[in-house]
Amino acid sequence: MDKLKAKAEESVVERGHELGPWKDCGTMAMADCIHENCFAWVCVDTNPSPNSIDIAGSAVSRDCPYKPPWED
Repeated sequence: MDKLKAKAEESVVERGHELGPWKDCGTMAMADCIHENCFAWVCVDTNPSPNSIDIAGSAVSRDCPYKPPWED
């Protein structure tokens, strides 16, 4: 679980997201982007079904629309 979370966090940071706390639920964990008005999320699954993947979510598939004022 920790390795999957680390891989997910690495991917999410590359997309510009910043994650809040992980919520663990058995073989799965989920975290949301904490930027205001960004509803991206990431989920990791240590035991995905045959037609699923171990890291998924909008935070790993698209860039964060949030842009800090100092980056203008």
